[in-house]
Amino acid sequence: MHVVFVATGGSPRLLAMTALSVGSLRRIHPEVRTTLIADEPSARAVERSPHGFINGLQAEMCVCKAPPGLTPVTHSRFLKTNLRNQLEGPFLYLDSDTLVVQPITPVFAATQFSASLDRHWRAPSPGFPHWVLPLYRSARWSTSRRYPYFNSGVTFWPETREARVLGERWHSYWHESLRLGQYRDQPALNAAVRSVPFSWFNRLPCSYNAMIDADPRLARSAHIVHFFSSPKAKKRRSILDQMVEETLAGKEVGAYWIETLLETQWPYLTPPSSDSRLRASYFRRCLRQRAIAGGFFLKENMRAAVARMLRPRSSD
Repeated sequence: MHVVFVATGGSPRLLAMTALSVGSLRRIHPEVRTTLIADEPSARAVERSPHGFINGLQAEMCVCKAPPGLTPVTHSRFLKTNLRNQLEGPFLYLDSDTLVVQPITPVFAATQFSASLDRHWRAPSPGFPHWVLPLYRSARWSTSRRYPYFNSGVTFWPETREARVLGERWHSYWHESLRLGQYRDQPALNAAVRSVPFSWFNRLPCSYNAMIDADPRLARSAHIVHFFSSPKAKKRRSILDQMVEETLAGKEVGAYWIETLLETQWPYLTPPSSDSRLRASYFRRCLRQRAIAGGFFLKENMRAAVARMLRPRSSD
């Protein structure tokens, strides 16, 4: 097994988060091959980092050059979208804001590019996000709803011709996206997916990319928990936040918090709301998302649907 991370920017928080993600992986799979991809300035920052990147976690460092003029954020996207072109053999890519909490061996049995359907707190139900439509129309990319819309935070890349073509198109489409003012890599990945046959990709179960920002209950069956570290994300204080804070304070972070997550099946430090409140919040967001996508918003229908979903079940 080969698992790849991208470490750029050199901020202490990002380096600590990446170290924790690598450490969580090695807790489950001690012999896994781990590679950190970085640009030259970030590689120097990683080597100076007190968070045990190289010596403590025994990760390989691969330094890749990026064109001049890119910011640290666009540097990371440049490297991430170019991974399939730079590396040999199959590999799993993980964002730094992930924790591996259960074995991930089944992912490597796939023979096609694999990723999970995207979801987040504004759109907890998978679907094509309306906010990317202006970019897709400007770039003349397909907006077909027949295709899935994947999250790019956990992706498996086999060593096949099809995967390499898909990787090349992702990198090319990202450059086009950047030219149009959008630095994020996920819209370009999904544009690339829409340009290839259905047989070239595979849906990864959400348990291997549990996006708990959309629904914390996804942590219950998770193998990989994805926390979404973006400052724009609407989120409570998570277990990962606590682990990062303790790492930056110089404390040794063991398996306590991951074991707490597995035992409680809850990824946040604050206790969960009652089941009814949690379901109400989740389904309101789902219905609002579908209403926006369909161009209408029926408030009374939404209230009625939520009320039906919250009725006590006979089996309870």
